[in-house]
Amino acid sequence: MVRDKNDFACVTVSGSAITWASSARYLGIYLEVSAKFKCSFATNKAKLFKAFNSIFGKVGRNAS
Repeated sequence: MVRDKNDFACVTVSGSAITWASSARYLGIYLEVSAKFKCSFATNKAKLFKAFNSIFGKVGRNAS
């Protein structure tokens, strides 16, 4: 997903090309491409539910 419909040249650093991306991870938060500031917490939310389901599956309903 590119913000503009124009094609842009890839940035090169030390001879290696860096391609454009629709999101970037910084300090555990995914920054999304948008005209305004936009963050995505979907990955963090999925990891939280995965951890909860793992713990709840081992403990079960019989925890005291």
